[in-house]
Amino acid sequence: MEEEAKPPDPSSFGVYYARLAHQQNMLQDAVRTDTYRRAMVHNVQDFAGKIVLDVGAGSGILSFFAAMAGAGRIYACEASAMATMAAKLIASKKNASLAQYSLPPPPRVVKKREDKY
Repeated sequence: MEEEAKPPDPSSFGVYYARLAHQQNMLQDAVRTDTYRRAMVHNVQDFAGKIVLDVGAGSGILSFFAAMAGAGRIYACEASAMATMAAKLIASKKNASLAQYSLPPPPRVVKKREDKY
């Protein structure tokens, strides 16, 4: 029998934030999400051409907002398995319009490195 795949971060923190339901709850908090979006897209001068580091990126929504605000390069870092889903969202053809906002390369997800000590 093949060994079962382990999540990138097997802690309760990593498992919790890797759940789509948890990310959905945060995204559906319209006041919170729209406040972040407005703060970023209405302050283009703070993002235009800049390098952005989104630590604890989750679904990558703040990375998308940074791209909309004109960030030059975006690094979305997520320790949970949600990193894989965020990478799929970023690579989606439906998000190709972000190319008009960000300079190449597009936002990318940096996955957690497994320590081998």
